Amino acid sequence: MTVGALPWFRVYRVHLFLLLLLSTLALAQSGGVSVSRQLKNIPRAKSTTSDPEQVLYSFQGGNDGADPSGGLIFDSEGNLYGTTQWGGGGPCSGEPAPNGVYSGCGTVFKLSPNGSGGWTETVLYRFQGGTDGIQPSSGLIFDQTGNLYGTTASGGGPSSCCGTVFELSHNGNGGWTEAVLYVFGTNGGSSDGANPQGVIFDKAGNLYGTTSQGGNGVCSHDGFASCGTVFELSPKSAGGWTETIIYKFPSGDSEGYVPNPGLIFDQAGNLYGMTSLGGAGTCEGAGGCGVAFELSPSAGGSWIEMLLYSFQGGSDGDTPLAGLISDQTGNLYGTTSSGGTCAFDPIDGCGTAFKLSPNGSGGWTETILHNFQGSDGARPFDVLIFDKSGNLYSTTGNGGKGNCPLYNGCGTVFELSPTGAGAWAETLLYSFQAGNDGEGANEPTGGVIFDQAGNLYGTTQLGGGTGCGGSGCGVAFEVIKAPGATLSPASISFGNQTPGSASSPQAVTLTNTGRLPLVITSIQITGTNSSDFAQTNTCPASLPQNDSCDISVTFTPTAGGNRSAQLQATDNAPGSQQSIVLTGTGSDFSLAASPAQTTVTPGQAANYTLTVSPVNGFAQKVALSCSGAPPQSTCTISPSSVALDGTGSASASVAVVTSGPSAVLGRPAAFPPPGDSRFALWLAFSGLPGLVVLRTSLCRRRDKAVLGLLLVFVLFVVIGLPGCGGGNGSSGGTTGTPAGTYNLTVTGTFSSGPANLVHSTNFTVVVQ
Repeated sequence: MTVGALPWFRVYRVHLFLLLLLSTLALAQSGGVSVSRQLKNIPRAKSTTSDPEQVLYSFQGGNDGADPSGGLIFDSEGNLYGTTQWGGGGPCSGEPAPNGVYSGCGTVFKLSPNGSGGWTETVLYRFQGGTDGIQPSSGLIFDQTGNLYGTTASGGGPSSCCGTVFELSHNGNGGWTEAVLYVFGTNGGSSDGANPQGVIFDKAGNLYGTTSQGGNGVCSHDGFASCGTVFELSPKSAGGWTETIIYKFPSGDSEGYVPNPGLIFDQAGNLYGMTSLGGAGTCEGAGGCGVAFELSPSAGGSWIEMLLYSFQGGSDGDTPLAGLISDQTGNLYGTTSSGGTCAFDPIDGCGTAFKLSPNGSGGWTETILHNFQGSDGARPFDVLIFDKSGNLYSTTGNGGKGNCPLYNGCGTVFELSPTGAGAWAETLLYSFQAGNDGEGANEPTGGVIFDQAGNLYGTTQLGGGTGCGGSGCGVAFEVIKAPGATLSPASISFGNQTPGSASSPQAVTLTNTGRLPLVITSIQITGTNSSDFAQTNTCPASLPQNDSCDISVTFTPTAGGNRSAQLQATDNAPGSQQSIVLTGTGSDFSLAASPAQTTVTPGQAANYTLTVSPVNGFAQKVALSCSGAPPQSTCTISPSSVALDGTGSASASVAVVTSGPSAVLGRPAAFPPPGDSRFALWLAFSGLPGLVVLRTSLCRRRDKAVLGLLLVFVLFVVIGLPGCGGGNGSSGGTTGTPAGTYNLTVTGTFSSGPANLVHSTNFTVVVQ
């Protein structure tokens, strides 16, 4: 990769002096060097989003500051403290800000949780650019009484030369007062150091730190005028502080030069650190690729340097810009900003994370824990930190998955976890996107720190808005060290389904995207039509990070029409619960009868056509029935059921048959009932046979006149028989279906399991 005609790495080295002036480092992991302050478990509003990164504050570049780069520290109440290199609104008389886009020489700020899930910034001090210092580019530390300590890269005197060590104390009026403990360059030169890189405490209350410049008068490498120092500040009994240079890096390459911020102590009181350049390696003519060193106190108050490792600029790494940390067994861990094995940049490499271990023979052995590849991060500028489980965390200035041209990314937050047999695996916790979420830069930003819940906090120098020349003024951020839950896909549509019949299952995946096990409380179907959907799953009670489980969902509508519900997972992830929308349509049918009304006279039939139509692809058999027929009539449907194919309609005939008036012969009172022996004789002698018998008898008497009268009487009786006994009742006749207007109902029914589809249509019969 090139900038102009030169490789990026060469340009980077040419401008390393300016870069180191801006370098910072969070010192919270100093291994007992800085004063430990117990952080209370302060409750805050639960995050309502599953996004792992939350912006706590976006700097605006005005009075609130710009370019936070020293990392963050907590107080015991859960407030965060840090510095910005520029901004604050002070006159900054000693040194103009880059490009003139910032107003002020830097700030010390406090971020306090506001109880509603947000944070409020308070500026504790605005540097004025005079004797109080310029550009506080390194991290802060607390003493046991709550005072803050830090350094400025320059300022402190009339010439704004070489930087300061300062203290901020509560002034009793709710504010803070700055006191300058030491100004570098007070001897008229820089033999006491220049450009301090932060401080740490020892157990006796003395302050220790590095200056990237000063010390020896000659350091003829890459334009550096001097090679840097390690210093001690001791409080005087009468007030004030005394500086002692405990080590000046020599002008030769072998012992390193330009020491980094971030010294640490071991239990024996030895100091450990790194230099960005120097050593036995050769990096493009720069006189060495950096070293790891140890300083041990000796008799007479002097200190002796021992070179632990010289980076060679190849697969072992190149140009470390931060300090070291140690584990409980005395191994040291750190990062190099370049070098390593990187396919994306095979010449310069993308940087490494490494381990230095005592080899038992007085030397140290380096092990590469991770080679950054660009997509997972590049240019790790900051110190590492451990969690309680032995995992390592930090940031990279470039790389990742954000939309930035340099190494295809805008910086990352990463985790390295031991996997056994000496191997380590990297997990990308967050990739900055160069938007409101922040953006990495080509210099250290202080790394990250933990809260008690395991969440990570840090700063970016860029991003967060459009201020500060359009690139943003930086943000303070939190990366949630918590489980994360996602359900995919975002919704499921089952389409048309026969009520009472289960659909084919559709798959949903629940994934733990977070950094802790996902404790699953419940997986259930909720909502208006929850009984229409069902789920089974393979999810355990605790889902490991980066793992997933399967949920199978089916749709069995209990009714026709649109049906909807939600699949809901309840767990311990931020923003719980997770849910997706489930939709489906129960297929159905409709009925219609034509004509709507028919008029008939008693004894006639009213005929109708019934049309049964599928809705949403219904393809089942529908049973048909009729109700509401008029008295003395019938309603029949043929056929009594129809089968639909999901697309076409089916027809049936409906006939309403009315009855007309009818006559019934009455039985005279003297008429023998059926079964009586006289009933046959009565029938035998009734009607014409009886008349013949009767005529024969009378004729024997030769009484024709009487015969004629009897015949007339019998005929009259026979003719009058229908009137005997009346026309109604069980022994009488009927008048047929009464006149009137009648509303009839045809009902269609489909039943399957819990589903019962019932639809009806009405029509009218008018009987006149």
